[in-house]
Amino acid sequence: MGEWRADRAPTRNYQVYEAAHEIATDLPGRFVRRSILRRKVFDSAGAEIDDEFVVENHALMMYRPFLSNRPAAASIEQVDGAQADREG
Repeated sequence: MGEWRADRAPTRNYQVYEAAHEIATDLPGRFVRRSILRRKVFDSAGAEIDDEFVVENHALMMYRPFLSNRPAAASIEQVDGAQADREG
């Protein structure tokens, strides 16, 4: 365990969150994960004073994101449609 120490109380608090998340297929069997992280900024009274962009991520996934017996070349639309058919 560790701790942060300072001579003064913090003037800001932050809440990091994922604003957007997507798994897409660019080519058959190739999946890309895209996400955006943002953070809400709060003053010492707890009032939200800002919402800041932190980072945007684009990553080639080296594994199949949907664990099932479907072929790796299935598109997200096909996977989502098949899942909706089973659940419907």
